Amino acid sequence: MRLVAFLMMFPLVATVSGTPEVDMEYNGSVDVYTGAPMQEDSVSSGQQITMKDGSVYDRTKHTFCYTTSAGDVYSTAINGMVTTSNVSITTGEKVKISLYKDGNLVTNTDLTKISEPGGYVVTIPGTESEQQVLSFTIVSPKTGALTTYTLPSGFYVQTLSIDGAMQPNVYGTSVDFSGEGVYKLNYRSVDSGISYDLNVEIDHTAPAIVLSGVTDGVARGPVTISGMEKEDTVRLILDDTEVNFPSSGTVKNVGKYTVMVTDPAGNYTTENFEIRLYLNWQGVLFGVLAVGLIVAAFVYMYISRKTLRVR
Repeated sequence: MRLVAFLMMFPLVATVSGTPEVDMEYNGSVDVYTGAPMQEDSVSSGQQITMKDGSVYDRTKHTFCYTTSAGDVYSTAINGMVTTSNVSITTGEKVKISLYKDGNLVTNTDLTKISEPGGYVVTIPGTESEQQVLSFTIVSPKTGALTTYTLPSGFYVQTLSIDGAMQPNVYGTSVDFSGEGVYKLNYRSVDSGISYDLNVEIDHTAPAIVLSGVTDGVARGPVTISGMEKEDTVRLILDDTEVNFPSSGTVKNVGKYTVMVTDPAGNYTTENFEIRLYLNWQGVLFGVLAVGLIVAAFVYMYISRKTLRVR
C-alpha cells in the first residue's frame, strides 16, 4: 500500500505514455514505471473524501465542504478552480459569508447560481479582518482572461488538446493558456479519482479602434470612430459623463472623449482624444450673417442719427 500511495503522487497520462499495453481510451492514473493503469481501489471510495486543500468532498451532493470558525461553507467549485460553469455556494445554519468579485463586494445575488465571469473570493466577515474560505474563477467559453491555470491542490493534467491536436508530455499541475486557440483540458483529482473538463477558446487579441480626424490626440472637427466588430461593446465618455454612442460613429461636440471597446473574450482597448472649438460651414455662414446683421445695425443707427441732426 505504501508503494501505491507513493506512485499516486506522480500520475502520468495514459494517452502519452506510449506503452502498448495501455488502453488509449483509459482516463485513470498510470504507473510511472510501467505505464499500466492503476487500480481504482487506490483512490478513496468513501462518500466523504478529504481533499488535499482540507475540504471534504461529498460524492452524493458533489460539493466541497470548508469548515470555518463560523460554520460550514459548501461549494460546487474547489479552491483555486477555473470553470465555465455556474458555481453554487451554500452555508450551514446562521453562517454569514461575503462574496467578492474582482475585488468588489457582491450584493443582491443568488449565491447558488453564480455565473458572471470574474475572479471570486468567499470570506467570513469579521470585526477587524475577514477569513478567506476559498477562491475560484469563472471564465467565458471564449476568453482572454486566462493565461495560466495552476490546478487546485491534489489535481493533475490527464489530457490537453489545442485546436484538435493532442499535446504530448502534458502531465503536471499547471497549464499554459498564453497561446490562442481552442483548448480542451481534462484533469483529475488524486483523492476522489473524479475528472474535470475545461473547454475554452482563448483569444488574447485586443479589439481595434480607428479615429478619423484626430491628430496627436486633438481634432478640430468631427471625429469618426470605427474599426470595431459587430459583437464588440462600446462605451463613450464625454467630459467624465457617459453618453450614447452614435449610430453613425461620428461625434461633433467639443470636449474630451474616452472610447472603450470590449470584445466577447473580455479584451479591451481604450482611446482618448479631444475635440476643440472649430467652425464648420454652417458655423461660418452663421458667423457671416451675425457680423452682417451687426454691421447693418450700426449703419442704420448712424444714418438715423445723421438724419435727426439735419432736421
